[in-house]
Amino acid sequence: MASGVFGTPITVETLQAIGLTAPTQKDVADYAMKMMNAGGKDTNAQNFVDNLKKKCGDAYSTECLIYNATAGAVVYRSKVPSGGDLCDWLFSWSIPLIGDNGVYTEIREEGHFPKYWNYIYHNKLEKSGRCSSDKQYGYVSSTEIGEGTTATACAIFRLPYY
Repeated sequence: MASGVFGTPITVETLQAIGLTAPTQKDVADYAMKMMNAGGKDTNAQNFVDNLKKKCGDAYSTECLIYNATAGAVVYRSKVPSGGDLCDWLFSWSIPLIGDNGVYTEIREEGHFPKYWNYIYHNKLEKSGRCSSDKQYGYVSSTEIGEGTTATACAIFRLPYY
């Protein structure tokens, strides 16, 4: 497995192996959320980013943890569950020299963010709090960030529970 990737991917085959005969994308995503911390994945991921910080020194930094529980293979761009269109996810964070840390997330149509980045940065991220979430296209994005000059920022991309 690639460096910085933890755990076994949850797939249709995973659910078939535990007895679900015809799992849907939602079934896979629900099971992925249930297994998010299984086998110490959360601890291993946190230790990995903590060790990266030790290598980098005492400068301002953000340790990012991203969990993809969508049953999709791409974290930042994915197919819309109801059709063949694509959507993009934004996970942004800020650790300013003065002021509070912040995170901001959005899910929008493919290609949305480059043309709106200045607006997002100045009107959303700079005014954001320590938690942010968005629901679009059948997905949910939830983000949070800790305090201090070395903060952990966490993002979870998933299908919503019904």
